[in-house]
Amino acid sequence: MGTITNTDFTDHSLNVGTITNTDFTDHSLNVGTITNTDFTDHSLNVGTITNTDFTDHSLNVGTITNTDFTDHSLNVGTITNTDFTDHSQNVGTITNTDFTDHSQNVGTITNTDFTDHSLNVGTITNIDFTDHFQNVGTITNTESK
Repeated sequence: MGTITNTDFTDHSLNVGTITNTDFTDHSLNVGTITNTDFTDHSLNVGTITNTDFTDHSLNVGTITNTDFTDHSLNVGTITNTDFTDHSQNVGTITNTDFTDHSQNVGTITNTDFTDHSLNVGTITNIDFTDHFQNVGTITNTESK
């Protein structure tokens, strides 16, 4: 509990309180306010999460702001990213400039480039969509392929 400030965390089973790190490798449970520039693997991040690079997250709950997400099975809350590679489920407000593959994006999605989306639900605004199996909601694009 309390305020935890580290530049490098390798493994944390339970971090509770305010956590500010520049590099997290593995966290099974981070609870509270988490601000990191690099997360590699998080099974459960609860609270306010602000990162510039997430690699794999099975469950991110709260406010998530990232510039690069690689793989997220479940992102819940407000998600703002410039690059998403693979997301099985993004729930909430999602703002990205580049999505590569999304099986399910739920909420408000604003992107400049989508490559493949099997299910996009909500308001989607993009300037370039490459392939979409199912886009549900309001979709505004300048270029669709």
